[in-house]
Amino acid sequence: VCSLFVVAFVALELGVDEYSLMPIWSALCSHAFYALGHEPTFSAIPWHAAFVGVPGNFSVQAIPALLVILSLTAGHVMLSMALPLLVVWRSFPAKTGILSLNPPDDHTEHDLLEEKTASRLTNISLLFLSLQAIKMMAATFASAVHKRHLMVWKIFAPKFIFEGISFVITCCFVLAINLFIRRLLAKVPSMDVVNKRNRDLVKENTAGAEIKWALFAAAVRSYRADTLVKPFPPMFINDGNKDFERLERAVVSLPCSIKQLRCSHELDELTEDQQQLLDWLLRSKDYDVKPVTGDEVGQVRALCPSQSEAPPPSVVFRVDYCDRIERRFADARGDRNTLFAFHGSALHNFASILRHGLINNMNKVCSISPWPLLHLIITII
Repeated sequence: VCSLFVVAFVALELGVDEYSLMPIWSALCSHAFYALGHEPTFSAIPWHAAFVGVPGNFSVQAIPALLVILSLTAGHVMLSMALPLLVVWRSFPAKTGILSLNPPDDHTEHDLLEEKTASRLTNISLLFLSLQAIKMMAATFASAVHKRHLMVWKIFAPKFIFEGISFVITCCFVLAINLFIRRLLAKVPSMDVVNKRNRDLVKENTAGAEIKWALFAAAVRSYRADTLVKPFPPMFINDGNKDFERLERAVVSLPCSIKQLRCSHELDELTEDQQQLLDWLLRSKDYDVKPVTGDEVGQVRALCPSQSEAPPPSVVFRVDYCDRIERRFADARGDRNTLFAFHGSALHNFASILRHGLINNMNKVCSISPWPLLHLIITII
């Protein structure tokens, strides 16, 4: 069976159309039935399969019966579940595969590939089921013609019953795999959905999107980008390798100010890489950044009074972490008190600090500074 699978995929790789492979695929079902040691006779039914994983006195008789049927139709099940491979193998090469994190540059082309995949999978599934139905009809015709034959209950009737059961099981699994693939494709958002989501996120929290993008862009442009950009945007990972050059091109070509992207037509002009990067960054579930206004600014400044006069910050941001990170911080703090202090660092470090915390503060001679260095650079605290 494995050798015939290899032959089928080699033929597919050499340029044989998947529709032309359907007769071979259908013949593989019959071959797998006999290759697995089965025979279309009542005496050869593998009753021992009914006791695999279940006791002999199992109360629900449907489970042992299902195990026997699945044992008989194992080849049909495997080939039915492998149908999407025939389409994906040809439609999505390794460099732009649907399972790859490096989609085509044109999102319209990618959407068309997805639609074409679903359509071709449906077509080959119908062709596969049609060939299986022809085999079943042939067994039905043979049983009807030989109904007076001496060996009707030895050969023809069992063959008819086995083909009927196999056809029903094949239909169920082909339908299941088609629904699964269509649902999988539906979960991949189109660029129109991503674009609308970006517009809503920028409009909802422009200042927060501004600071998150500014800090991330500084980290990407830093000489320490390989250690600061963690986690790495998955859409810029190709075959397990981080594509820093492609990420830097997307960041450099995007305006430094998110305010410039508030207009819908300007967001529409972004490339697919930029759209996905912006969507990934703004929809981060680890933390969110929101500006603090009104009386909250005074409350924040009161948490860490300055010993010397300093100009008030232009903007104060509040970082809201998810429950998982808050619980981790609470566990690490234990019964110790909380200390509020200013922390100064280079601008490119803050994207990592906001996501992972001050993980390297023990390596510093002085980890707490009396001056808000970030305030001196971009007038925020």
